[in-house]
Amino acid sequence: MQKKGAVDLVNIDRSFLDWQWYKDIHTSRLFIHCLLKADPESRSFTTSLSNLANELGCSVRNIRTAINHLISAGEIESETVGRCRTITVINYAKYQEGGSSGDKKPANEAADKPKKAKPKEEYSEAFEEVWKIYDCKKDKKAAYKAYKARVKEGYTEQELLTATRAYIAECKKEDRFVKWGKTFFGSSKPFIEYLNAGGENNAAPETEEQRQKRLMDEYLAKYSGNC
Repeated sequence: MQKKGAVDLVNIDRSFLDWQWYKDIHTSRLFIHCLLKADPESRSFTTSLSNLANELGCSVRNIRTAINHLISAGEIESETVGRCRTITVINYAKYQEGGSSGDKKPANEAADKPKKAKPKEEYSEAFEEVWKIYDCKKDKKAAYKAYKARVKEGYTEQELLTATRAYIAECKKEDRFVKWGKTFFGSSKPFIEYLNAGGENNAAPETEEQRQKRLMDEYLAKYSGNC
């Protein structure tokens, strides 16, 4: 039973008629379905492709395509663990009463507490060069955090730039969906398969063991004469 005072409705503005995926029946229906299924507090719900297909009366392929559309539009985030999938509506509060993208505070409380300016995020020049060519501009801050983590692990900035160029070129050539930056540079390291893009076209992908050996050889060649 719905708790008293809990959110029990969604508001959709008439501007939804101009939304880029409004005419795509599977994408628009799935988005409205996500708004209705999401928990008001977490803004998310757990499901699977087959469940969504059954609930909306369409194919799993239709659902998978619609999810990619919504991710590319910045409307949802989707995380998969096994066969389960957690979908989060990014701007869920926008579709609640009042239409704001965040929680409202009483006017007197807002007046009493001066707004603190958020510190501007500073990005390295190397990352800015990567971000300039990265087509998916979603969540730059999280992408940079993942990027720095990979640099800390030993991947060079040039390697990450080379991998990015190769990945974006491949996505454009094959008309593929571009992953969010935080995913491409994330802990699962999908960028690894593109590290050798600057070499010969037929070269086999460099393994992690080979990469570590190469970096050690380069280090010894550079500094052994100074010992």
